[in-house]
Amino acid sequence: MQDRNLLAHLAFNFAPHPENLAVEALSHILQRSSSSRVVLERFLIRLGTSIEGPLTFRTQVSDQDGTRPDLVGFDASGNERVFIEAKFWAGLTDQQPAAYLQRLAFKDDALLLFVAPDARVSTVWPDILLRASSSGFQCVGEETESDGATRTIAIEEQTTLAITSWATILQLMLAETEGLGQLEQAADIRQLLGLCQRMDDEAFQPLHSNDLGPDIPRTIL
Repeated sequence: MQDRNLLAHLAFNFAPHPENLAVEALSHILQRSSSSRVVLERFLIRLGTSIEGPLTFRTQVSDQDGTRPDLVGFDASGNERVFIEAKFWAGLTDQQPAAYLQRLAFKDDALLLFVAPDARVSTVWPDILLRASSSGFQCVGEETESDGATRTIAIEEQTTLAITSWATILQLMLAETEGLGQLEQAADIRQLLGLCQRMDDEAFQPLHSNDLGPDIPRTIL
């Protein structure tokens, strides 16, 4: 199969961690396109937060405990309000989501958003919730679901934990930029969307020996 676009080709052939490439591409889009930032800010409000723009986004912002979310959104006062963690098929790290939720725990109305391929949302979301509850974080209220691939739940009243798909966010940005005639920005979004679609279609997570043991089918049943 031919690569859909240049970004997908480079990611599959030269990037050992395509999530990092996707994060940098998304950051570039948000810095270059104010309409894309507005789309994302509206989307964050739809997730149940009261976070208002304008937001400024930076990649790989570390703290003293070593946590380093892929993309951090700062409000007008310079406070961290949004963490966006990008996933294709890599597993959750030991710090996800507990260390990120702890870092956001003292923020006023904060959000931790995971972005994953459509095909992975339904499988990684239960793992995220289990890890959060196992680390002592209390879920408040009922989980909500929208857009087929977007799910949210409140964590201890001040933080929203959510997941959505790459396609959900990027299609909204693409529609906005194309509607405004911003063809260069739309082309950037199409590049990233092409990479994410290929990841959705073709990426395969290698099996390990413990994946084939008797506990796996027993757990599924």
